[in-house]
This record gives sequence, structure tokens and C-alpha cells, in this order.
Amino acid sequence: MNTDALAVAVTNYMNLHLDRYLADLRTLVAIDSGTHHKPGVDAVQDWLQLRLDQLGFDVERLHQPVLGDNLLATRHGEGKRRILLLGHADTVFPVGTAAARPFRMEEGKVLGPGSCDMKAGLLSGIYAVEALDAAGYRDYATLLFLVVCDEEIHERCSLPLIRATARLADVAYTLEAAREWGHRHCPQDCRLGHGQGAGQGCARRR
Repeated sequence: MNTDALAVAVTNYMNLHLDRYLADLRTLVAIDSGTHHKPGVDAVQDWLQLRLDQLGFDVERLHQPVLGDNLLATRHGEGKRRILLLGHADTVFPVGTAAARPFRMEEGKVLGPGSCDMKAGLLSGIYAVEALDAAGYRDYATLLFLVVCDEEIHERCSLPLIRATARLADVAYTLEAAREWGHRHCPQDCRLGHGQGAGQGCARRR
């Protein structure tokens, strides 16, 4: 399948499964997962672990004693390139925000704590893998899916894990949402694993 045909197949899959995607997003947004709320971050990781396992990944749960767990999933294809999908399960919102401002749609926009940063992005990665599977695409050597627990704070235990995993990949894609016009600002000296909050979304592999 050529690139144009694959793009059409993926787009069609996404459109066909939009309602399921939104239902899944509603489930994730309903979980309070502020960085320092370990039960909530772990609940998001529980959900992701189950989905990744269903997609045929070998999933490694990396326990953290204070913050939430990290999740590293791996599966193998039939190509040559090693691909990393990178995201985070934590948000900046305190416990109770999900109940106070639940998932909703207004004027075609999805709203709710953590919906954009970055639970929608995590789901987009999951659904992208599903879409590629449905199209029969396996032209990659290794597909890594890393979800860390602490992107929203300065003191990050996950940085060594991010850097080590990035070294296993030929290309890394962060699943952070872009601006409305479709790109993120990325200064020339930005580095994978540096920055706080949304700034982590633009990073170069080193």
C-alpha cells in the first residue's frame, strides 16, 4: 500500500470510529490524574496498559513509589525503522476538577481537564496504531509506546527513562496536541526531556 492509500485508509478508520474515540476520551477525562495524585495517574495507566496489551504490545509497568507508574510498551513489525510514541498520563489539575468540569463538547470542541493535554493525544496514538493494523501496515522494526507520569512538574523521575528509550528509536513522535494551526514552537536548542508542561511536546532525539 502506497503512502496516499495508507493515509486514506487511516483517515477513513478514524472517521468511522470517532464516536468510540470520544467515548474513550470521556472515560479518561473523568479520571483526576494530577501529577501528585498517584491513584489517578495509575488509573490512567491501567486503562492504557489494557488497551496496549489488546493491541499486541509487550507492556512493562515501571512502578514508582510516590508518583504514578510509568508505562513502556513494545511490539515488533516487519520493517527497518524503530519508532517511539511518547506521552504522559498526568495533568495539572487537582482532585475534584473532573467532577467540577466534566467532559463536554461545545461548538465542535472537546472540553474537560486534561482533554487536550494530553489524554486526547494518548488516545490518538492508540487509534493510530489500530488504524495501521486495520490497513495491514507493519513496515517498522519496533514500535515503542512510552507514557510517563510526571511531565507537568520540574523535578522529573522519568527523564532517564525517556532518554534511554529515545536512544532505542530512529524517530520519536510526541503525542502532545499542536496549536490550532497545526504546529508547535520548537527552539533550535530544545532537547528531549527538558522543559515543563506543554513545552515537552517539541523535542529532538539525541
